[in-house]
Amino acid sequence: MEMEIKDKISLRTIYLKKLKNVSKNNYQKWNKIIFNKFNESHYFKQNNVFALYNSLPYEVETKEIIELLWKNLKQVCLPRMNGEHLEFYFINSWNDIVFDNDFKIGQPSLNCQKVIGSQIDCMLVPLIAFDKDYYRIGYGKGFYDRYLSKNKFNFSKIGLGFAIQKILYIINHDNWDIPLDYIFTN
Repeated sequence: MEMEIKDKISLRTIYLKKLKNVSKNNYQKWNKIIFNKFNESHYFKQNNVFALYNSLPYEVETKEIIELLWKNLKQVCLPRMNGEHLEFYFINSWNDIVFDNDFKIGQPSLNCQKVIGSQIDCMLVPLIAFDKDYYRIGYGKGFYDRYLSKNKFNFSKIGLGFAIQKILYIINHDNWDIPLDYIFTN
């Protein structure tokens, strides 16, 4: 039985280390499983406007999902940091991505069209860990928490996470934390 660690900072450290220690073989295998589950899902089939994130090297890969969406004529938007807030912009190709922030994370160029939250059908949200009630632990900066708690839009909120990211007990969450609707895992 896993010892119940309650504070998010400790959990974030433990699960980020787990993520960064995944072998390349497992990483590729697990990503393929998650990609296939997403591809077969009603979330993919029944929605048209997807907000995603540009994945970091140890996160569930979103590049193939983005390309799948484009191939199926779905609209794709990615976040752009504006101070302590996220704004989403449509992207039509990888040429729309720039690396102009302190975190060196690819984000849409300011030349892209801004998205109104009510336009989004489905949002794929990054996470470091998650519990059985679909509460997530993010990176601690609060970008997604602020966006999701401030904007009560009617889109599906989906996580992408490896099985090793699942916390086997319910984590403490703050009143602004919003559970995801579903999490695709391997």
